Amino acid sequence: MILPAAFHLSLSAMAQAIEGDSDTLDVRLGTFAFWAVALDERLAKVNGDAYSTPRDIDPAGRLLLPLRFARNALAHGSIVMARPAGFTVPFALPLVIPPDTWRPLSELVREWPDRRHPGGPAEVAYGDLLSGRPVGNLMPLLRDWFVRQAF
Repeated sequence: MILPAAFHLSLSAMAQAIEGDSDTLDVRLGTFAFWAVALDERLAKVNGDAYSTPRDIDPAGRLLLPLRFARNALAHGSIVMARPAGFTVPFALPLVIPPDTWRPLSELVREWPDRRHPGGPAEVAYGDLLSGRPVGNLMPLLRDWFVRQAF
């Protein structure tokens, strides 16, 4: 069993990563990824299938595998979030500001050719579930997933 203090420390660190302004979203996203994946790996090791099976069928829990790929890409020097370019002239009204997105899988694998498991499950999951999509509410969604696992 994971120690309650370690679980709460991880949740607290994730909560801190969620808070902040949009200028630091890329840093906060990376911090969140490291804490969330570390907690996920520990819970899977300690609780085995009792944790992994519900995680893998839950829509939020399924995001942890592609987040693991993103965390590993970060650890190897890639930037996993794309921020839209500023305004260009001429522009049309109404102004639509595109959201921050997860970088396309094709860009990440080009930057990280020596990864251990090319085409592995985490990479495929990143391509299917995160690549090119808005970063959106992934952090609070996964934090809430962990909270549900505690009770």
